[in-house]
Amino acid sequence: VRLGPGSLPSPPLSGDWPWDPLHEAHLGSVGWPRTGRTTALHPVAAQLAARFSPDEIHLYAVHAGSLGHLSALPHVGASVRCDELPRLAQLLTILTDPSTSSDTMRVLLVDDWDRVCEELDRARAGVLRDRLTALLRRGPRERLALCLTGGRASLSGSIGQLVPRRLLL
Repeated sequence: VRLGPGSLPSPPLSGDWPWDPLHEAHLGSVGWPRTGRTTALHPVAAQLAARFSPDEIHLYAVHAGSLGHLSALPHVGASVRCDELPRLAQLLTILTDPSTSSDTMRVLLVDDWDRVCEELDRARAGVLRDRLTALLRRGPRERLALCLTGGRASLSGSIGQLVPRRLLL
């Protein structure tokens, strides 16, 4: 997936900044509100859908209402709002169950990690938050990559250590 132009200060490097969910770890896009965090997820989903068939990759989304339109892609297994707790529980059960792992690559798009976690805390759904965090720990070895967005807190502390690829907006 080409994430667009970027630059790295050391060593000097510029050009397209790629992310390959098949071979790399998770990706986090971090920025202030209205910096394009959610917008950054749209081309990720579109490029993955263009590059792979629905038999090769399954996309899932957890969001606060911003990614519902992704359901139109045949690759999308579920697009779930963070306040839809029964559906979110079902999705996380499927993604955390080792018996559901297959040769198919799975990518979970999480828009606004902070808000999703706040919603789960407010609903006293700590178990769901724990399952979501567990996906970050298990990820690549189970052919699962997360692409998440959020504020600075999203990639600090223990969560930040689990997301080595970062796009700062």
